[in-house]
Amino acid sequence: MEYAHPTFTNGARIIGDELFNALRRDCSIDTSRKPVQCPPVASMAHALSSPLYQELQLKDFVDRLNQAIGKSPSGYAYQIKDYLQSPLGRATVLDQDVNWPRATPVSMKTSLDRFFQHNPLVPRNPAEWGANRSAYETSILQDYGPSRSMAQVNGVSVAPVRYQHLVQALGMPS
Repeated sequence: MEYAHPTFTNGARIIGDELFNALRRDCSIDTSRKPVQCPPVASMAHALSSPLYQELQLKDFVDRLNQAIGKSPSGYAYQIKDYLQSPLGRATVLDQDVNWPRATPVSMKTSLDRFFQHNPLVPRNPAEWGANRSAYETSILQDYGPSRSMAQVNGVSVAPVRYQHLVQALGMPS
């Protein structure tokens, strides 16, 4: 990101550390919790509240979601979107894919492998699941959500907590 302003930067374009420091120029212990005039922040706030910017963000979100659920787990003839069609399923895939895109099809493959190992009579083609679709998806999701490859904090995966947050946010039973 770069920024230029006739008076704030004397017309010069600033980036990186120089911009970082400029954003905090008038901030101190004396101005804590008080409004500070900062033209770059005002510009960003104005841009973020723009309907055009918000429309672009929504389009980017839809593109990102479609990219994530359009991946195929190795060894499976169908895309993730064919297995996970619920809002929770798609949100869980997007959550992983935004943070670790290459791990998404690998984690999904692992969960599908476990599901089909425990359910060998279930058709591999999700279009053939019929009335059991919801139950099968729930079973896959309950494995995939907490076990997917995600960041670790103090040696513990954040996946289970993030999945539970999505379950609660979407008002789904856990």
